[in-house]
Amino acid sequence: MVNVVKDTCLRAYIQENFFSGTIDCFVEVLNYDERARNLDTPSCFFFKTAVLDPAYMHSEACKYDDVYENFKENVFHCLRESKERRNLKGIDLVFFPACANSHYFVFVFDFKNRKAVILDNILYRSSEKSYPHLIQNLKYMFGRYLQDIKHFMAFSVMYEMEFVDQYMTWKTRGNSNDCGIFLMRHMETYKGGPLAHWRCGFKMESVEQIMQHRNLRRRYSMKILLSEVNLMKNEVEQLLVDYQKISSNDRRVMYHEGIINIAARLAAFGP
Repeated sequence: MVNVVKDTCLRAYIQENFFSGTIDCFVEVLNYDERARNLDTPSCFFFKTAVLDPAYMHSEACKYDDVYENFKENVFHCLRESKERRNLKGIDLVFFPACANSHYFVFVFDFKNRKAVILDNILYRSSEKSYPHLIQNLKYMFGRYLQDIKHFMAFSVMYEMEFVDQYMTWKTRGNSNDCGIFLMRHMETYKGGPLAHWRCGFKMESVEQIMQHRNLRRRYSMKILLSEVNLMKNEVEQLLVDYQKISSNDRRVMYHEGIINIAARLAAFGP
């Protein structure tokens, strides 16, 4: 997180489209927080976006044998950071954040309830086709990986589970800028089970929902910056202490200067 945390949090804080680095930082935070989870809640593991990012995962002509080793390496890279989860033993929910046409959403394999869902904030029309090749390729690749590690859910993932677009009352038609916020909130709160038990908190598409997004941008920026997995946490905390010593007028000047500089810094950092 050291190399990307400052600019990813800038992008999260302002009204700016997200990119994969922001999501991956949040994934690290969520996996770390799982260590202190309530044992009455399902155990979760969150993969980084790189697992589903390569173009071949979105291709109809995916050569399974040719690309499986690449997929396997990406999966193993995520799992090796958590030795106790390397074989996904004891994991109930597996999250694969994904991006298609600059839109972020997440696939979830629910081992406990033997189902697979897509958490996507967009309300698609019945005639719209949503990333079918990615779904097919993910099922095969992940099922094959589970088969390799002799996981009991391998057969179900490959041949029995069919992804269902999860119904949500807060789905949107006119908001294409906040898909990253929806994705992060969905990963943070989804625990499987019926919609009535899901404490996501989003209002229906409205001005109120937009205000929720703004608040979550600030909250998630601070959550990433102050997490124990951020190697720059102490530096951030010292900056907060120093900021409290500045006069309110100087804070306003700093804020406006910061807004002017953010666009240039993000452009220099890259998409």
